[in-house]
Amino acid sequence: MEVLDAFPAARDWLRARRWLRWTKLLWTLPLRRTKRVFAGVSVALAFGVAAYTGVLLSAVGPAIPFWSTRVLPFIPIPMMPVLFLISALSTGLGLTVDLAATLAIGPMEQRVKSLPWIHMALIGVETLLLGMLLITALVDGGSAAQSAREIIAGTHAVVFWVLIVLPGFIFPFVVHAYAAGLGRHSLVSGVGSGIGIVVAGLFLRYLILVSGIPAAL
Repeated sequence: MEVLDAFPAARDWLRARRWLRWTKLLWTLPLRRTKRVFAGVSVALAFGVAAYTGVLLSAVGPAIPFWSTRVLPFIPIPMMPVLFLISALSTGLGLTVDLAATLAIGPMEQRVKSLPWIHMALIGVETLLLGMLLITALVDGGSAAQSAREIIAGTHAVVFWVLIVLPGFIFPFVVHAYAAGLGRHSLVSGVGSGIGIVVAGLFLRYLILVSGIPAAL
């Protein structure tokens, strides 16, 4: 609809194709109102897509105790959907704003002054959730605790510390804290932060999957 509104030639091209004449309904709709409706639906779908992997993993239940770890031992809410949702928000912001938009039009905090603070808030919340996940798993004991130990200091420790914590938490937080104090990003720091956040988000999902240990029969 945006293309049809901005480029009349595209509208004329569609009109000239008999099998695409049904598309004339698109430009009879009120553009602004229709965009708002589609935006609302898209936001709801985006939240669903962001959280559904965590919901799926937590639904495995007792079979993989680490995947069904609760937010806190006394709060019966699974951690995975919440962690995946926050991670998706952080990763999406890093990909679309830090990386893509910075390459296209330059450092974005010049246009959105609060952007470094938004990044730091998301990184802080994600760090808190990941820490709570590991602590709760250790408290629960059994195979969940074994999974947490493998992540912190076991076979998956290199992935956790080198490919997740360093590029996805420490480096972006320091970069955005510096940008918030200085009032600007450099091109290198903005792109580097975006790449680090995306890489860490990918490896976080990988780590959650490979660290799941089945419950003892």
